[in-house]
Amino acid sequence: MERAVVGDGEQFLVAFRRQLQFYLRTWRFAGLLIFTLAVSLIVLLLEVAVFGSGAASASDYLAGFYGNLGVDGILVAAFLGGDAISMDFGSASGYYMLVQPVRRWVLLLGRYAAAFVAALTIGFVYVAVGLIGAAYFFGAGAIPLGPLGESIGLLLLFLLGALSAAFSFSALFRSPAVGMIVSVLVLYLGFSIVDGVFALSDIEPWFSIQYAGQAISEVFGSSFSHRVVLHVARLRIITYHPYPAEAALIMAGYFVLFLVLALFIYDRKESQG
Repeated sequence: MERAVVGDGEQFLVAFRRQLQFYLRTWRFAGLLIFTLAVSLIVLLLEVAVFGSGAASASDYLAGFYGNLGVDGILVAAFLGGDAISMDFGSASGYYMLVQPVRRWVLLLGRYAAAFVAALTIGFVYVAVGLIGAAYFFGAGAIPLGPLGESIGLLLLFLLGALSAAFSFSALFRSPAVGMIVSVLVLYLGFSIVDGVFALSDIEPWFSIQYAGQAISEVFGSSFSHRVVLHVARLRIITYHPYPAEAALIMAGYFVLFLVLALFIYDRKESQG
């Protein structure tokens, strides 16, 4: 009897399930989830027991609590996507996978969807703890639903963009460890340095996904300034803050451009058996 041909949709689901299983088997997802939950709960408990909210309203509280969501999202994306493609190159298991009758773009998108679900779950845990804190200090009715919806929408776009960048770096290298390290160094350390240098040069870092990530928390702010001038000692530091629409455009650009780049590299790269 002839074996039934497995369609692209079924192959996508297989790649999706296996990538999630990989995250669970290696304890990567559990480790990131537990770390995120522990840190956010410690911050909340310290506020409740020692420091108080330190905010005048639920909006201001959430703006402060979610201030690190952009940086945390970059690290989560790097750890989940930095080796998602490079694991297929330079190893016998990867060679076996790529000689199977499966389209590479289907395999990549299945893994990408799994990484997005895992990253979003971790992000939502942090968001949920922040909402618990806002409800405790100011009451559930004081939580601003409009800015909350904007913030969650920006978080979704941000994770998509950061994962696309991590997947493209992963496709460049044959070593999973190198792909992950490069993703962390470029997305976290590299952009942090560039943003800091630009703050001394009065240049808006519109190309930086870290810059765009500020909008996730800043949509809650009661006041907004696109350009802020600070004087520290003899230094003149100018910080830029993205408009929500500008941030969304940057994130969407990362999502599309880097995902296309990852697909292009992955489709043309050869595996070594």
